[in-house]
Amino acid sequence: PKEISSVQADAAKSAAEEDRKQQLARLRSAAEAIARKSGDTSSIYDLVLEDQNGQSVQFLSSEERTALVTALALHAHGQSLMRAGGYREAMEVLAMGEEAFRLSSSSYIDTIDNFGMLLVDLVWCTFKMRDETRLAAATQKLAEARKAVERSHGSEMVRMRALQKGDYSPENALYVRIELLEGVAAYYKGEI
Repeated sequence: PKEISSVQADAAKSAAEEDRKQQLARLRSAAEAIARKSGDTSSIYDLVLEDQNGQSVQFLSSEERTALVTALALHAHGQSLMRAGGYREAMEVLAMGEEAFRLSSSSYIDTIDNFGMLLVDLVWCTFKMRDETRLAAATQKLAEARKAVERSHGSEMVRMRALQKGDYSPENALYVRIELLEGVAAYYKGEI
């Protein structure tokens, strides 16, 4: 009887894992379908992407648009999972979003802060899950996130300040999160 319950537990765990993988695949497919339809102005899913100056982003190809819109949709869903406390699930969705961002042209990624924010969210999930091994390895993602955000916001946030018309910017919280996570990652790497 003990062996049977162990086998049953393993089977249930395996089935739950398979269900989760299928759910993630459906989510990715849905995000990609919405992204493909986002260029169709007759569609209810028409999304107009704008840069920080309010100008419509012009894409070189529909594949570029699909990759970027998919990344943005997955990032948004990952953030909603984070707000609900589902950090493990959020990490998986955000990892798919990172992959989709990496399929986009750097000319688009360099003008938006979403990619850097996604990387910070990934490390934040790791922090909230208390995954010490991943936290120790998070310095590379954080360095990449800092570069992406600084590229988008400008040196010393000059571009962001001009857009916000002053010194106050809610984006300051993003830099605080990066600093905090860099400290946590350094601690788990044994650097402090």
